[in-house]
Amino acid sequence: MKRVIVSLLALLMMSLTTSCATSGLQMSGSYYDNIADFKRAGNDEDVSESMENISGVAKSYLQSVTYEIKELDKDNEIATLEVNVPNFTQVLPQIVSNVLVENEDASYEDLLQIVQSELEKTLSNDGIEKITTTIDLPIEEKNSEYKLIYNEQWEQIIYGSLENMYIEYYRAMIGGLIDEIPE
Repeated sequence: MKRVIVSLLALLMMSLTTSCATSGLQMSGSYYDNIADFKRAGNDEDVSESMENISGVAKSYLQSVTYEIKELDKDNEIATLEVNVPNFTQVLPQIVSNVLVENEDASYEDLLQIVQSELEKTLSNDGIEKITTTIDLPIEEKNSEYKLIYNEQWEQIIYGSLENMYIEYYRAMIGGLIDEIPE
């Protein structure tokens, strides 16, 4: 089971793109749908086209990450956002446990695909538990359009739980410390 979780988390983390690009600023929505409203500091490259290559669990995850701009201070070039990220530490162990019980004779590859499919369905569900965080991001005006300039704090909110979960399961798998999912 640890191997399925570690593999799934590794695939998801490799699939996610952390560079963003150009367009008009939306006050709320999904990170995936409004990726063009974000950009990395010092990077003017338009990489929103790379989002077209994202599919499966990575796309479902980014679509389930939502935000709302609570305050836009153009004079001080700061936006206050409320960000909602799926509580992966609650969702993934439950899905993997259910899939393993229902498919105990399946191969590793089949289990991985079943887990990915179930995870996509779960992430598409509006009722999924989310972690809400408030963050201030710098904004930048260029050609009369504003962009949200994301930083390491933003990346930690969006990807941090995935990274921490991956590290925890990988250490457990390599070290043989546990047979089941950590609580």
